[in-house]
Amino acid sequence: MTPDGALTIVSCETLRPRLREIILRTESLVTPPGFLLGENATGETGVRILLPPGYDDDREMRYPVLYLLHGGGESFRTWTSPDDGAGRAEEIVGDRPLVVVMPDGGVAGGYADWFNGGAGGAPRWATYHLDELIPWVDSAFRTIADRSGRAIAGLSMGGAAVRYAAQRPELFGATAGFSGDVDILQPASEWRNTGRHIASLIWGDVDQEEARWRAVNGPDLAENLRNTDVALYTGDTGEPESTFILGAALAMRERLDELGIPVRFTLHAGMSHDWRNFNRSLSKWLPDLVDRLRVV
Repeated sequence: MTPDGALTIVSCETLRPRLREIILRTESLVTPPGFLLGENATGETGVRILLPPGYDDDREMRYPVLYLLHGGGESFRTWTSPDDGAGRAEEIVGDRPLVVVMPDGGVAGGYADWFNGGAGGAPRWATYHLDELIPWVDSAFRTIADRSGRAIAGLSMGGAAVRYAAQRPELFGATAGFSGDVDILQPASEWRNTGRHIASLIWGDVDQEEARWRAVNGPDLAENLRNTDVALYTGDTGEPESTFILGAALAMRERLDELGIPVRFTLHAGMSHDWRNFNRSLSKWLPDLVDRLRVV
């Protein structure tokens, strides 16, 4: 339970020696019957947590934390489902001294507190992730509970990790987007086209609520990343990589360059929007990340 009681544990299962699956309950995610993406009457949500080797042996050791976000149409299980052709997070993280937290973000939750036509209310994904889950993780596990030991990254829709880091720079010292949704105002963005109806529920109609969109958009918040380690990875082949993902990454890099904020930009030429690309990006980024995070 978090210090303010926002989360309660429903169940906890050890899937493999270092991998736990925990079901939590929060009022922030209670949605009513008829909700577009499905009713969640209980507010239950899942998270997988990968612990470092030796975590149970040294009760004094504290570890940095990586929050790893999934993409649209996926779940908190996807980063650790290599048999389904998806994420190889366990293999890629290996023996690194790192706690990896993989929360659910909804099928198309946008990693945001929903506007709901001005009514607000659930789902409040950002509130859950940033104000409830992080304090709970820091109280339940031996973490370094400040930005020097906390990073966030994600793929596709989970590229909102970069937007989270810009919204709340006091929380994260490092961030990365893997073919990420870093610029929701890109003209070709799925949020503005095929996903426009859902996007209007999340942030409001883009033409009427542009200020609301800009308040959570990467390039508009880039100044907030001045003291954050930023990395962007993207492919350039097929949809949506060539239609707006690459453009979003380039727009974010351009804005950071204008502000004089360092960013490591990696183009995986010939790669498309798939797990070969995402796993490769995580593999390339992790060594740099671990070097930058504090361990005590």
